[in-house]
Amino acid sequence: MSWLFKKRSKVYYIAGDGNDRNLGTHPTMAWASIERVNKHRKKLRDGDLLLFKRGFLYLGKLLPGHAQRGPKVAVGAYGSGDYPEFEG
Repeated sequence: MSWLFKKRSKVYYIAGDGNDRNLGTHPTMAWASIERVNKHRKKLRDGDLLLFKRGFLYLGKLLPGHAQRGPKVAVGAYGSGDYPEFEG
Protein backbone atom coordinates (compact mmCIF):
# COMPACT_ATOMS: atom_id res chain seq x y z
CA MET A 1 0.00 0.00 0.00
CA SER A 2 2.98 2.33 -0.15
CA TRP A 3 1.59 3.73 -3.41
CA LEU A 4 -1.25 5.26 -1.40
CA PHE A 5 0.97 7.36 0.81
CA LYS A 6 2.86 10.25 -0.68
CA LYS A 7 5.77 11.99 0.96
CA ARG A 8 3.55 14.82 2.19
CA SER A 9 0.70 12.63 3.42
CA LYS A 10 -0.53 13.29 6.94
CA VAL A 11 -2.03 10.98 9.52
CA TYR A 12 -4.88 12.22 11.70
CA TYR A 13 -6.07 10.43 14.84
CA ILE A 14 -9.63 10.42 16.13
CA ALA A 15 -10.51 8.94 19.54
CA GLY A 16 -13.71 8.94 21.54
CA ASP A 17 -11.63 10.11 24.50
CA GLY A 18 -9.79 12.77 22.46
CA ASN A 19 -10.39 16.51 22.34
CA ASP A 20 -11.51 18.47 19.28
CA ARG A 21 -9.17 21.30 20.30
CA ASN A 22 -6.18 19.00 19.79
CA LEU A 23 -4.08 18.96 16.62
CA GLY A 24 -5.14 15.42 15.69
CA THR A 25 -1.63 14.54 14.50
CA HIS A 26 -0.63 12.04 17.23
CA PRO A 27 -2.55 9.45 19.28
CA THR A 28 -2.05 11.54 22.42
CA MET A 29 -3.37 14.60 20.58
CA ALA A 30 -6.37 12.92 18.90
CA TRP A 31 -9.52 14.70 17.83
CA ALA A 32 -12.74 13.46 19.45
CA SER A 33 -15.33 13.55 16.69
CA ILE A 34 -16.23 13.15 13.04
CA GLU A 35 -17.55 16.71 13.26
CA ARG A 36 -13.97 17.88 13.85
CA VAL A 37 -12.72 15.86 10.87
CA ASN A 38 -15.39 17.49 8.72
CA LYS A 39 -14.29 20.97 9.83
CA HIS A 40 -10.78 20.06 8.64
CA ARG A 41 -11.92 18.37 5.40
CA LYS A 42 -10.86 21.15 3.03
CA LYS A 43 -7.28 20.69 4.22
CA LEU A 44 -7.24 16.93 3.59
CA ARG A 45 -5.21 15.79 0.58
CA ASP A 46 -4.83 12.61 -1.45
CA GLY A 47 -2.95 10.03 0.59
CA ASP A 48 -3.87 11.41 4.02
CA LEU A 49 -4.94 8.82 6.58
CA LEU A 50 -7.72 9.05 9.18
CA LEU A 51 -7.21 6.58 12.03
CA PHE A 52 -10.07 5.95 14.45
CA LYS A 53 -9.30 4.53 17.88
CA ARG A 54 -10.75 1.10 18.49
CA GLY A 55 -13.42 0.54 21.11
CA PHE A 56 -15.46 3.69 20.46
CA LEU A 57 -18.69 4.61 18.68
CA TYR A 58 -18.41 7.60 16.34
CA LEU A 59 -21.50 9.59 15.35
CA GLY A 60 -21.96 11.40 12.04
CA LYS A 61 -20.87 11.07 8.42
CA LEU A 62 -17.62 12.04 6.79
CA LEU A 63 -18.31 14.83 4.30
CA PRO A 64 -16.52 15.20 0.95
CA GLY A 65 -13.46 17.41 0.93
CA HIS A 66 -12.46 20.38 -1.20
CA ALA A 67 -13.06 18.71 -4.58
CA GLN A 68 -16.39 17.51 -5.92
CA ARG A 69 -15.65 13.95 -4.87
CA GLY A 70 -13.16 14.87 -2.20
CA PRO A 71 -9.58 13.71 -1.80
CA LYS A 72 -8.62 10.03 -1.76
CA VAL A 73 -8.22 9.67 1.98
CA ALA A 74 -7.70 6.28 3.62
CA VAL A 75 -9.57 5.35 6.80
CA GLY A 76 -8.29 2.83 9.33
CA ALA A 77 -8.17 1.93 13.01
CA TYR A 78 -5.54 2.03 15.72
CA GLY A 79 -5.21 0.72 19.26
CA SER A 80 -6.53 -2.54 20.66
CA GLY A 81 -10.00 -3.89 21.23
CA ASP A 82 -13.09 -3.95 19.06
CA TYR A 83 -13.14 -2.18 15.72
CA PRO A 84 -14.52 1.34 15.86
CA GLU A 85 -18.24 1.60 15.17
CA PHE A 86 -19.93 4.32 13.14
CA GLU A 87 -23.50 5.59 13.24
CA GLY A 88 -25.01 8.37 11.22
